[in-house]
Amino acid sequence: FAQKHSYFQEVGEVSEELTCIAAPIYGLEHKMVAAISISLAVSKFNLDAKNYIQGVKELAMNISHRLGYWPKD
Repeated sequence: FAQKHSYFQEVGEVSEELTCIAAPIYGLEHKMVAAISISLAVSKFNLDAKNYIQGVKELAMNISHRLGYWPKD
C-alpha cells in the first residue's frame, strides 16, 4: 500500500465466490504498520459495497489514530 491508497479489493483470488477488502493502518511515523481486511461473499458485497468499503476504511483509520497517526493536510 502507498499512503495515497485508502483501500484494496480483490475478487476471486481464493474462490470465485469470495471478495476481500483491506485498508492500511499507519503508525506515528506515517508509515504503514499493518492492515485490516474482511472477506465476504461477492453476492453480499455487491448488495452494499459502499458501506463495506467505508466501514473497513474507517476502522483502519480509527486504529491508526490510536497509534498516533494523523494525516498531514
